[in-house]
Amino acid sequence: MIRDYGFDIWRRVVGYGRRWMAETAISIFKSIFGEEILSKKPRWMKVEMVQKAYIYTLLLNTA
Repeated sequence: MIRDYGFDIWRRVVGYGRRWMAETAISIFKSIFGEEILSKKPRWMKVEMVQKAYIYTLLLNTA
């Protein structure tokens, strides 16, 4: 496909080069909240992560 259309078109079609956005978001999230989950039970782990994600979203929207 790259040979047929060229690198720039292929890159846009397949989304090449967008991974850095996800990596940056994860890095920022970890720098704010750390890498640990404090909860022990799976149900509370999920609740904890949802709460952290909600707070992260609030922080992004206020910046």
